[in-house]
Amino acid sequence: PYKERLKLTDDQFKKVDTIINDQMGEIQKLRDSGGGDMQSMREAMMGVREKTNKKIEVLLSDTQKAEFKKIQEEAAQRRQGMGRG
Repeated sequence: PYKERLKLTDDQFKKVDTIINDQMGEIQKLRDSGGGDMQSMREAMMGVREKTNKKIEVLLSDTQKAEFKKIQEEAAQRRQGMGRG
């Protein structure tokens, strides 16, 4: 969905895909070593997500950055909804 929604070039897509795959690896390491401390894990994951977003934003045009920000806001809303019971 990122490629179409952000209208990424093939080069941008390859770079973004690599960044996202790296992020998934980092998050998996956090989960594996979390030790049950959900608060610490959540904070660490937020840090990884922010770092990933900054790496992606560097690759984007201003128009793409605006759309990327919308995607991030939508994802944040979904995460908030999931956490409520």
